[in-house]
Amino acid sequence: MSKIIKSFLTKRDGGGSSSSSSATTAAPVLSGGIISNSANSTSQDIILTLTHLRKIFFEYQRPKIQWTQQDKNDRLYSTIPMVIKVLSVLSNNEWEERFPELSEYSFTLAKLLVSEIRMRADKEPNTNAASQAIIEYLEMNDETNSLSGWSLLRSLKLLSTGPNLILDKFAQASLPSTFVKCLSLFFDLPDISSNPITNDAISPKEKRILLQQIFFQLLSRIAISNSCVEELTRRDDLSLLFNAISSNCPQRNKPWRIQASDMLLLIGKHTLQSAIQCIHNNKHISQCVKNLRQGTCDLSLEDMARVYETLICLLIESSSLSSSLMDDFRLAHCYVHLKDIILRLENEWINDESEKFFARFITLLGDFTYAGFNELKLPPRPETLTDIPTFTMPQPKKTGFIVRNLSAFTILQSIFQQSTHPFLINITFDTISSVILADNANYFLCGENLSPLTEVLYDKPNDVQLKIYDLLEFIVFQLKYIPHRELVNLSIMLKSNSAIRNHKNCVKYLIHILKFNNALKEGLRDLGFIEVLIGRLHHFATLLKESVQDPNDIGDNMDQDEKELGFLVMEALALLLSHNPKNAKIFREHGGARLAHNIIPYRLCRVAALTVVLHLVLCTGGEDDTGTLLGLIHTAKLEELEMKSVILKGFLYILRESHRTRTVFRKVGGFVYIVSLLISMEGCLSVPPKHPWTTVSRHEILSIIRLILNTLTVAMRFEPGNARLFENEVRWQSLYDAVKLLGCFTNETRLVDSNTSSSKFDYASKHNYDIFEQLFYSLDERIISSPELPLELINACHIARCFHDIALDCIDNCSKFADDYTIDKISQSLVSKNEPMKSETLIDNNEDSANSALFRQSTFNMPATTRASATFTFPSYMEEPIIVYPGAIVCFLQIISCIPRLVDEQYSNRLQYFLMLTLKNLLKTDRNLQIMATYGFSQHILYIYEVALENENHHLHTSVEYIFERLAAFILPVRTLRQFLRMGIETIISPTLLVNSSKDVSLINKSFVPLNRIKCLVSMTTLRDIRRETQVLTVPNSPLGTSSGISSVVSPSFVEFNMGIEGFGALLLPCLSPQSTTSSTNVVGNFGMVTMANDVNLQGGMTLTNGGERPFPPQYGMTYSTWFNVEKFGPVKDNVHPIRLLSIIRNTFNREDYKFVLQVYIYPRDKSLLVSTQEHPFQDCHNDSIYVDDIKSDGLVKFICSEMMIEQKWTHIALVWAKGMLKNSAVTLYINGKQIAVQKLHYINNMTVPPGNSVSTFAYIGTLPVQRVHSNVQWRQGPCFLIEDILSSQLIAAMFGAGPNYIGSFQAVCIDPINDIFSPLFPEERIIFGLHPASFFETTLSHFKKLYNKNDAKLIAKQLNMPTNESTVPIRILYNIAAPYSGPARTVGGVVIGYLGVRIFVPNPVSKTIEYIGGPYVMLGLIAMSNDIESFYASVKAFVCVLKSNKQMQNELLRTRAYQFLGFLFLKKRHLINSHILHLTCTLVGTIDTIRESTAITNPAAFEHLLCEFEIWKGASVDIQKSLFEHLLDVYLTSDTQNLMLNQRLSQKINLMSRLLHLLKDGSINESTRLIVVSLIRVLLVTYKNTNDILK
Repeated sequence: MSKIIKSFLTKRDGGGSSSSSSATTAAPVLSGGIISNSANSTSQDIILTLTHLRKIFFEYQRPKIQWTQQDKNDRLYSTIPMVIKVLSVLSNNEWEERFPELSEYSFTLAKLLVSEIRMRADKEPNTNAASQAIIEYLEMNDETNSLSGWSLLRSLKLLSTGPNLILDKFAQASLPSTFVKCLSLFFDLPDISSNPITNDAISPKEKRILLQQIFFQLLSRIAISNSCVEELTRRDDLSLLFNAISSNCPQRNKPWRIQASDMLLLIGKHTLQSAIQCIHNNKHISQCVKNLRQGTCDLSLEDMARVYETLICLLIESSSLSSSLMDDFRLAHCYVHLKDIILRLENEWINDESEKFFARFITLLGDFTYAGFNELKLPPRPETLTDIPTFTMPQPKKTGFIVRNLSAFTILQSIFQQSTHPFLINITFDTISSVILADNANYFLCGENLSPLTEVLYDKPNDVQLKIYDLLEFIVFQLKYIPHRELVNLSIMLKSNSAIRNHKNCVKYLIHILKFNNALKEGLRDLGFIEVLIGRLHHFATLLKESVQDPNDIGDNMDQDEKELGFLVMEALALLLSHNPKNAKIFREHGGARLAHNIIPYRLCRVAALTVVLHLVLCTGGEDDTGTLLGLIHTAKLEELEMKSVILKGFLYILRESHRTRTVFRKVGGFVYIVSLLISMEGCLSVPPKHPWTTVSRHEILSIIRLILNTLTVAMRFEPGNARLFENEVRWQSLYDAVKLLGCFTNETRLVDSNTSSSKFDYASKHNYDIFEQLFYSLDERIISSPELPLELINACHIARCFHDIALDCIDNCSKFADDYTIDKISQSLVSKNEPMKSETLIDNNEDSANSALFRQSTFNMPATTRASATFTFPSYMEEPIIVYPGAIVCFLQIISCIPRLVDEQYSNRLQYFLMLTLKNLLKTDRNLQIMATYGFSQHILYIYEVALENENHHLHTSVEYIFERLAAFILPVRTLRQFLRMGIETIISPTLLVNSSKDVSLINKSFVPLNRIKCLVSMTTLRDIRRETQVLTVPNSPLGTSSGISSVVSPSFVEFNMGIEGFGALLLPCLSPQSTTSSTNVVGNFGMVTMANDVNLQGGMTLTNGGERPFPPQYGMTYSTWFNVEKFGPVKDNVHPIRLLSIIRNTFNREDYKFVLQVYIYPRDKSLLVSTQEHPFQDCHNDSIYVDDIKSDGLVKFICSEMMIEQKWTHIALVWAKGMLKNSAVTLYINGKQIAVQKLHYINNMTVPPGNSVSTFAYIGTLPVQRVHSNVQWRQGPCFLIEDILSSQLIAAMFGAGPNYIGSFQAVCIDPINDIFSPLFPEERIIFGLHPASFFETTLSHFKKLYNKNDAKLIAKQLNMPTNESTVPIRILYNIAAPYSGPARTVGGVVIGYLGVRIFVPNPVSKTIEYIGGPYVMLGLIAMSNDIESFYASVKAFVCVLKSNKQMQNELLRTRAYQFLGFLFLKKRHLINSHILHLTCTLVGTIDTIRESTAITNPAAFEHLLCEFEIWKGASVDIQKSLFEHLLDVYLTSDTQNLMLNQRLSQKINLMSRLLHLLKDGSINESTRLIVVSLIRVLLVTYKNTNDILK
């Protein structure tokens, strides 16, 4: 239709648009002065038209003759086509330029139209006729060139698009007022007559539409003009607009009412400033609403809503200018009326158009909430019972989406409450939600109250409920605020008997918010949710008992929604109870614990109920729940393992999570419960199984056994108290005995010799034990290809693997129980993991078995190396296997000995061989060997495997002997060594043998100690890794005469700190400088007189001589001496963990103002030593690990000594602080007895203490728990001393010469070995502390508190995180070996802080143990008993190795002149001497050393009585003789001047020249040897030039 109108307009205007376009197109090609240079040039025709127009208008304004009004009007009408033509071409900028009289012309045209309209309105008797007359004048007529109102209206519409000045002229002509009145009159227009339409005419309806478009466009221009609106307000014609929108009209005239609304909207958007006061003063809004409320108002509800829509839009625009209209709207009670209209309109819902209207209107109401002249004041912080700690009142963001109209928001909530149609409910809530989400402050501006929504939540659709919960989650998650009012409504709803769906949604919401912050647990408790949920749980338990008769039933008869609700309730309760003792207490008081315990037996809800109980156990006061749960395990039948399995997995979860729970587990006897459960399974792994285990899957049995052992292991993890209890009271032996009852082991306690010959079978070949290796490491029985493999051995292999994993603390490899609190996750963790196989077949391809723990990964086609590690992983803190529980290794050893021996013993032997090989591999590391040696493992091996040790042909001999030898190299008790040497001798030395010795010659000639035992002794004392295990300390020129004649191997005691396990480990020295405190007491004397007595007590430390308090720092200086060994520094790029050799901290007594005053540490990246006396707070405890290259502070110095910091080598460091005047204090560094550097360093400052207070000082070596950093650093601490004296370099060298094995405090050092004169290096009262790892004891904190000092106990308890009255957990303390000495009070010693990461090792190798069973004489006896070359060599080798490892035995041999006896034995057995014996002899003398090059004779006695006793070597072969004298010649040809002098003195002392001359005179040596002897004599004569020798 628009195309028809446009074509008609073109035809009526005489082709104006075409000529205009033609003129515009042709304009660029015209030439001459006619054309303008403007952007939009005009044609000659337009210029002529414009000139004519101006001429006519000029004549109109200044007529030459007297014209009538009609002539004037006609004259104006004639100009309208020209105006339309010209203005259509010219741009707006050119109008006034081309037509200066435009404004006057516009005013004249507007006056003409106003007069024409008023004239027609005045002529008619009524409004209908007037409106008809006006509309006929304005509408287009059929006459082509008629001068009608249509043309005039079109020209005014075109003029209105020009400058604002034209609109001002319209206002002067009263055109706006006239148009508004016309708009009001047009409400009464009659219906349009329908006349036939010809091809050249437009219908009346189309004419009306065209008129409306032009009229509306002109009104729109009027509405955006301030002058026009001011004209309307001046004449009070705005009331006509308000009356128009609130008045009814026929359907045909509704466009006029819509235009009234649109005009008001435009006024509100553009020119409202001019109209606000008029609208307010004349009460247009209240009048408009009053019209709607009148009973005579026949507007439809939708039209009324549209009126409000217009008003709201107008109010939104006015809100930024003034609050008056908003107040008028509120005072007129429009909000209530508006709500009523919406709710009434809801009942007249028609079609989709209604949905569009409601969507638009409700959205407009949402925007209305942001409207307001004044900002709402943000309320103060809500005073609630519980707040989320991180909650802060959000501030508005000034984005324009801040709530300012609470009435509008309240109306939205009311509409939501009372509406019933789903669409209206959804759109209303979406609007409310958008308002709340628009700015974080809006919720609080609205009064932090959405309770109207939650009050009716149960009555709303499910999707709306979910949206409400999402909004409530936003309040919690985003605003971090607990909506208490809304939660109260939810609590009421849960109590009611509403639909289960509503309850499920509510509990899900509670679960979500409970996971957000622990404060929600407090808030929900205060609102009574625990009681409400207990009520729901009681309801669920009642339904459960009514619906489920058999506890093992899965509950198909129970309503599915009720089941889901029950699970959700238990999950919510679990979250409420998690780590919240107050909630747990309320839960118990209201019977919730009893309910949860009672429904655990039901398989349907066992996991969910158990989760609730487990969280109860985790809270304080869970002892009863733990005991009840443990007792519940034994209530099920023996063969019903499912409930036991679930409960055990639950215990695994809580034992992993909580130290307190592990303590409770110990106190309620959990170990006894679990072990008794294992005992109750007697015979379950027998073949065939005993009753009632015949109906239970074997793999299910294996799974529960592993769970039992896993529970025991986790209960001891990082709990020395639990481990000690299990070790001493439950005992590993009891656990081993319980395992033996399972039925897959024999009852033997010691290894029984095999009935078949082991030598016929090569067990060492990998293919012979490969099947057990695969089974052991993968636990996958599908790899077993041999059907002949006995089931007993398979079971035994599984059990052995369990103990192997227990020992390494890696049995706990399954997923965490209840990683997430959802029921699905809990069920998956408790039921799906370790699901037993369903069949007894060894190879099962079904999915159930493939997902079980025994079939975690298929290793059938994997290589052996891959299979070995398929499912075997160490804990995260282990880089290599570390034995955590040595008792489990003993059980593993016992299990190997009682492997069942079947008809074909080869399988049993192969399994034994593999398990022993596994144990051997496990004990290849020194750490594990030292742990097991300390545990006394060698005695167990000797007792259980005596048969294997004695019989060289036994299939276990090699592995057992290797383990025993390696253990003996570290620790071998005296009793064990004695039994080892006597092993098998009892029958030989029996009385029968002594009487009838001649009857058995073979026994008489047999050595009392077999050769293989001597070889074993040699292996025990032979050093395997010289770089790692040995270090030679020789001090030939000791300042005080200290020297070692023979190099000895240093194997000191130590405290090891492994930072890779726990990240910390330290020796804590409490109260380094004990201070005295005075307390007054009343004493009743004679005759009842009361006197005051002052008691002086030490605040810490100890003293046995009442020496008083000890000041710190020392007045003049001090010295710190320490031995340490860095096993490994770790990767340089990743390692920032310093090696803290000493840290001293000071504070005011009973205050927390801890400060570092001294730090000595090694920075591992460049291995430099840093010493700091800067004071900084202990809270900043990691500052000592911050390294700076540019050290400028006077309190921090750096020593570059990386070349001397060698891994796996014992290093001695001594630091001497000398206090000087002002800044002249210095620190001197000594490394290995040599002075390295001296640097200036401020001395430790004295602390000024207020009167009545005292200073507390403590120290530590290593890393405290608060400094925890996991790293690869591993180092060992040896003896250390802190002395309040400045030691000289000679004294430092003497301390270094004593070595790390020295046990003492340097109070009796030999300064004259010849005369045995001993003297102290420094006074004993100067020693602040002295620690030696070999001197330690074990106690408990409560006992320590009673024995020593309660203040020290508090400090220790703080670091160990335990109460001072703890009486179970053992603590290890290194004695302060200076404690008994005189002088001021001292610290108690060094308390070990750490568990697995710190260990104390005191070696007692066989070379030392042998002292207690005869010392060197036992070794000489072995040499005397040797009858062949092999035994003789082995005996001499053992003698040499023991002697080189034991300095005390060296001294004993010298004291008793035993080398003469050894020479006699050599002489007796010279027929057995070979080159190896000669080499060992030279080694004993010291002229051959595998560690260092040396020609010094370090053992003169052996040199004299062995090498230089030539009678021994006469019977030897020529080659041996030549080797001997060539070696002597090399010794005396040395270029070392010092050795030459020593050798000269020794040769003169033993009269070597006489011996050589006698040998030449004897003539018992051949010619080649004689030449070497002559050369040796020549060397002696030439080199030493001794007169007596020359005379000889």
